[in-house]
Amino acid sequence: MMTVGKLANKLKVSSSTIRKWTASGRISATTTDGGHRRYVYEDVLTALDSENPELKKKCLVYINIKNLKENSNYMKMANFHAKSSDWIIIKIISDYTGKLDSMCELFEEAINLIITDKVNRLILPYKSLLGMRGKQQMLEIICKIKRVKIVYLESKLDYISNDDIDEICKIKNEVITQHEEQ
Repeated sequence: MMTVGKLANKLKVSSSTIRKWTASGRISATTTDGGHRRYVYEDVLTALDSENPELKKKCLVYINIKNLKENSNYMKMANFHAKSSDWIIIKIISDYTGKLDSMCELFEEAINLIITDKVNRLILPYKSLLGMRGKQQMLEIICKIKRVKIVYLESKLDYISNDDIDEICKIKNEVITQHEEQ
């Protein structure tokens, strides 16, 4: 449970904004015996996310696989996954050279995007961090703290074209539209 001030600091808004949101019913709070408001951070995020779906659509793709063909397949899978989930890929970080300096720079760039709240999702091929267990654990911890969902791509596709992606997304949107109309 969080106080008004702690919640405001965490969300980077003023305390009066939190009070206004509570009064308008935008977010909910419980009241202590002394009359003070308390908030469950996850509930507030859920309320704000459902109100503004754009908040949860910022996606980072991080691919670090030496094999160029495999790297390309994972890139196609990541694009497909993001597109079919209506996420916006704001950055693709990819390296297939296997050079340690390059890998460290790319890893640092990914961490910076996560800790500065630039992304809410991370698409990560499972295989890209094999052999770098410490980095994978660090990413998982930072993502958990920053509430960034990690989506692992565990299988590979031989080939998926952009036309296939567009067609599958079109069918998905038609199904959603039909379901909403019913």
